[in-house]
Amino acid sequence: MRTSVAIILTGMVAVAWAAPPQMFGNEIVKHEPLSEEQFRQVFRAGATVHYTTTRGHVVRSWTLGSDGTFVASTTESEALGGRHFPFFSGRGKWSVRANELCVDIDWRDKGNASIGTEKWCRAAYPINGAYYMAPAPHRMLERLKELPWGTVEVSN
Repeated sequence: MRTSVAIILTGMVAVAWAAPPQMFGNEIVKHEPLSEEQFRQVFRAGATVHYTTTRGHVVRSWTLGSDGTFVASTTESEALGGRHFPFFSGRGKWSVRANELCVDIDWRDKGNASIGTEKWCRAAYPINGAYYMAPAPHRMLERLKELPWGTVEVSN
């Protein structure tokens, strides 16, 4: 089963795709995120996640391992720590807490040197055929409502 929710673009395969309109936190919190039960049905072991960052062009992909780990990758240019890398990957851990996907990734370059870490928890807000990944309503601080948030596609 495939839950199409915004991204149809990976580092390996390019498919015609129109990005969903950018949404900021103050627009997103007007909607309800997926319930915990709905969230656990979508984000479960074996699901492949394609996450597009708030910049709207960086796609990160991983498959949620049954042991709570994954290997994330991207082939998009990205700046971490002021340095640009054409490709990097990272080992990470994932979990679902209430109705949020939590990830912790140790990003590495081709030579296996550490280039940064990424750690976040996000709820999924279904809006107009896309899932926007943003903090759960109780964690959406006023300053976060001014930021654009990324989207995700999950394949099961």
